[in-house]
Amino acid sequence: MDATHALLAGAIDYAGLFPPAQLGMADAVRNYADYRRGGESWALGRFVVPANRLDMLRSALDALPDDATVGAWPLSILAGPRLSDDLDRIAALDPSQFRPEALEIRAATPQEIDQIAEQAGRRYETYVELPLDEDIPALVRALAARGLRAKMRTGGVTAAAVPDADAVVRFLAACVDAGVPFKATAGLHHPRRGAYRLTYEINAATAPMHGYLNVFAATALLRAGASRDEAGRVLLETDPDALRVEESAVIWRGRRIDGRALAAMRREGMTAFGSCSFREPLDELAEVSAG
Repeated sequence: MDATHALLAGAIDYAGLFPPAQLGMADAVRNYADYRRGGESWALGRFVVPANRLDMLRSALDALPDDATVGAWPLSILAGPRLSDDLDRIAALDPSQFRPEALEIRAATPQEIDQIAEQAGRRYETYVELPLDEDIPALVRALAARGLRAKMRTGGVTAAAVPDADAVVRFLAACVDAGVPFKATAGLHHPRRGAYRLTYEINAATAPMHGYLNVFAATALLRAGASRDEAGRVLLETDPDALRVEESAVIWRGRRIDGRALAAMRREGMTAFGSCSFREPLDELAEVSAG
């Protein structure tokens, strides 16, 4: 099984509306329409949109030529504190235009998780963003009990928004231990960990940022029985020879994660990551691929 496709098939949820790109609705919609028709559409996931901007999304899509909007768009919808209102907005979508597949919402306590489950049910894949400085194992167990999924924030436009490797490992291990699928958002534009600009401004500050390849590999290795210490070292790996993508596997310091294991990790572990750029994660992947 081809490792690159196993790793990234449908993995990049397009979040062009959000920082640091923070495009207007019309530009983000045009981009997503182009990506859907492009040769690398196999890696494209859902269009990420706040529930309170669904009317704007509908108008922007209506403004595109008919040949740019073939097929219903898969959506991952960000809900706010008034979840019932947002669910009504989602229910009103035209199924010929949109396919709401995932719901994203924040919670910080088991009680809030229970409330979300009672309202949302299992109509969508519901990803609950958890604060990484709380009791993550307890929160993830609450998600598992309700059949919900987890979400972690892996970066932002300031250095302080990037969680340390220990916090990320706690989240990954809790999800793997509880059998809870999850997604990540923010700060994963680059395949490998390194110091990158925090925004697209010319003179933007730089900071160490997590790499999506590191996070995928750490998750797969935890699922295969690796220790948390090993997972932490994978997350911090910056050596291009030590962490790389070959034709049939991802390799980390002699540990081989084949395409079948990567595909299982994508189904049952880290299902996707949100990125305000679709091209950047793909264009940089060649730098960590063998040959």
